[in-house]
Amino acid sequence: MTKASRVVNHMNTLTVDNMKRTLQRYKFMRKKIGRVAGSNYDLTNKCNLTCEGCLYFSGDGVENYQDVSTCSDWEQFFQREAKRGVNFAYIAGAEPSLVPDRIIAAWQAIGNGVVFTNGIRYIDHDVGFKIHISVWGDVEQGQSYRGIHSPMKAFVNYAGDDRAVVIMTLNAQNISEIRNVAYRCSEYDLPLSFSYFSPTDDYLYRLNSGSVGRSEYFRISSSSNNLLMSQDDFRRARSAIEQVMSEFPETIVYSLAFDSWLSNPDGVYVLDEHGTALNCGNRLTHDFKHFSVMMEEHPGKCCLPNINCKECRAYAVSYASFLTRRGKKLHADTVMEQWVDVWEVWARLFISE
Repeated sequence: MTKASRVVNHMNTLTVDNMKRTLQRYKFMRKKIGRVAGSNYDLTNKCNLTCEGCLYFSGDGVENYQDVSTCSDWEQFFQREAKRGVNFAYIAGAEPSLVPDRIIAAWQAIGNGVVFTNGIRYIDHDVGFKIHISVWGDVEQGQSYRGIHSPMKAFVNYAGDDRAVVIMTLNAQNISEIRNVAYRCSEYDLPLSFSYFSPTDDYLYRLNSGSVGRSEYFRISSSSNNLLMSQDDFRRARSAIEQVMSEFPETIVYSLAFDSWLSNPDGVYVLDEHGTALNCGNRLTHDFKHFSVMMEEHPGKCCLPNINCKECRAYAVSYASFLTRRGKKLHADTVMEQWVDVWEVWARLFISE
């Protein structure tokens, strides 16, 4: 056998062994997670922050959603959802921690899921949902983006809490703060992952229209200085993420393969003539529904109806889209290995141990 033949055989053996390990990981994940049947719930139309480009309060008609339900109403609602087959609740708001009794009702009925919160109010530890704490930067910048200073309160509230994950929303203005946030998460024993700022239609319209005035949710942006990510910004963010992954390996929970896919400057969705995504993972799931604070199915296009689909890189939706889309191509070894890698990251972020 020639040297070249021995090298080829060795490479083939490595490929087969690697595929076997990947299949073992895949089977383990299937057994661990099982079938996820999720839906999204807005528990309240109130918030204690005024975030620049807010994805909740930017839509038309938000004021028409009246919050008049009692705790008993929500208990019965979530019991019906459990009977419908929902076994994973995506709990949002505006800010869900302002209505803790409703979070408890969801937990008691469904038992698995995640709460998206700013972390200012502590969610009782008896609630076993994962807690995703949204952070937009370190102290000073975070305050300018969100109306008040909030990161330190959230870090103190959830230090060492095994339910909690900090999600830093990256934008063109806060990339230099990634290391500061990673250091602080390490200091407070909190995992850190990342999302990218996803502008609403309202935010983009205001940027492009000189006649539109300021609002609580459009205070600091202009056409020449705003939160939108350019191709260079994505490159800078990637470099900073790689640095903190190397420096704080026990803190960062993220996939660079997912980041490469997500940071495509052209977006990650195919759009119809109305600009609505045709291949969004959540929109393609038959049983996935988005309910408003009135406990009625939301008429919007998706669970984040105000976000512009072309610019959408919201991490929870993006994970669903990546896993759904790449899951159709698992015959390719490298694709399957990447897919399982991302699935494992998703599980660390969303599944309670």
